[in-house]
Amino acid sequence: MTLLFENLIFTKRLILFSCLLFIFQRFLIGLSLFGLSEPEQIYVGSDNTYWILHLLNIPQILLKTPFNWIIDICFVITILSQIIWVKNKYLTIISICLTTLHSISFFSCLGNQNHTYLGILFIQFPLIFIDNRERFLIWFAGLRYYTLFLYVSSGFWKLFRGNLEEPDRFMNVFISQNIDYLVSFDGSLIQNILYWMFQFSFDTFSFFWIVVTFFQLSLSIGFFTRRFDSVLMVLIFLFHLVSAFFFQIWSFLPVTILLFSFLIKPSQKFKRGCAGFQIS
Repeated sequence: MTLLFENLIFTKRLILFSCLLFIFQRFLIGLSLFGLSEPEQIYVGSDNTYWILHLLNIPQILLKTPFNWIIDICFVITILSQIIWVKNKYLTIISICLTTLHSISFFSCLGNQNHTYLGILFIQFPLIFIDNRERFLIWFAGLRYYTLFLYVSSGFWKLFRGNLEEPDRFMNVFISQNIDYLVSFDGSLIQNILYWMFQFSFDTFSFFWIVVTFFQLSLSIGFFTRRFDSVLMVLIFLFHLVSAFFFQIWSFLPVTILLFSFLIKPSQKFKRGCAGFQIS
């Protein structure tokens, strides 16, 4: 399947435009630093990057007015400016730094750390090399393996941590994510479906939990061949779509932007040892 990605400038603009749409979508529902309204409680977590920035008091400063809305605006402007001045790699480097600062500051206030901005952050690293086709495409190829690692490692985490031995775990996650729908009834289609699923037995939920784990582990086939990349892309997207519908996990959109990396594969020329990539 050949796509219109032979033009690297078009590729970069399309990716950045997708990032911009996801950011606007989050900002419109109040998920911005300014929308947090200067929270008092900060969660550092166990991530060393978080600790370093918090020791420097950077997130605490960025969460205060007027710095919160300034960093929000700069976050958007740097991505927008890359679409206009597409070959300026310094704008991309600045955007990566701002994405990191924005992500750490935002999730320091939520009491947890998740992968919402992970796609927007990592998809920008290959874009630095827009003026070097070989490096640009090699970085994208590496990003594909990292994307596979995210899902496969999650499967191994469930397997070796013993989560599969907890028959009520999947059901507890389902209940906690849909508690708003389960405590009230408005007669909507989605609520009727969720109520129907709530009647499932522990064994049924355990079976779904095993299916999810097996699905994540099965993506490891992508480490050995690119033959099934189109199938893997569709399955990953459907996996997130089902998670959004049944578990209200709508933060998947910025993560799925990493699926752009599956559209790139080495050409036959590169496989023989020469520098060459094709996008298909």
